[in-house]
Amino acid sequence: MVYERAEDGSFRSLGDPSELGLQEMRQRVEEVLDEKWQKTKEVHEALDEPRPSVEQVRKALVTSASEGTIERDPPIDKQAPGRTHRWRNPPTSNGPL
Repeated sequence: MVYERAEDGSFRSLGDPSELGLQEMRQRVEEVLDEKWQKTKEVHEALDEPRPSVEQVRKALVTSASEGTIERDPPIDKQAPGRTHRWRNPPTSNGPL
């Protein structure tokens, strides 16, 4: 558990360190994605230093896709062993609603 000390001297729980790292990694990964499909390696290479491991990037991508924040090809709900996975932010709709 990670805690933060407030100015008044009290402590506040921030949560599990691994979860905090995953949230930060998800944010970084989502910032480099756009509407163009990118392979996991391309997402990894687009990140600024300090660059995380490819496995950390993959976990962040899978978590974000599972929650619907980003898209995966093939779709996250489909098993695709051995296939190349590509990722993107969902396209924005510019047409009338």
